[in-house]
Amino acid sequence: MWLFQGDKIEYTALLKTAGWAQETTTWKSPEVSNTPVYRLYNPATGEHHYTADAHERQVLINENKWKDEGTVFYSDDAKGVKVYRLFNPNGSGVNSHHYTTDENERNVLISQYGWRDESVGWYGLK
Repeated sequence: MWLFQGDKIEYTALLKTAGWAQETTTWKSPEVSNTPVYRLYNPATGEHHYTADAHERQVLINENKWKDEGTVFYSDDAKGVKVYRLFNPNGSGVNSHHYTTDENERNVLISQYGWRDESVGWYGLK
């Protein structure tokens, strides 16, 4: 399971007490911007979902019973590095979404493995 984290306290707790391992830094986000990225949690599937779209966030909360976990980081308003969002229609629950800055990875997942392109989810810093 992936968890993109902007909260250093939660990050440290996951590493120390929950047995998680740091893989790599995928992108860097600004400390603050005009574009928050929200994290939501689906208690039925165990999935976390990330979106910079306030309307999508409200629909997931109001109509689909996702739990709002608030703003976890911010998108770069200068649009430095694209963070692509993809959806696996063949998956269910955890890891049905994938986020990457690697355009080649995005293209391979779409063309060879049937993932659906959900465009740019937000932007990281250059």
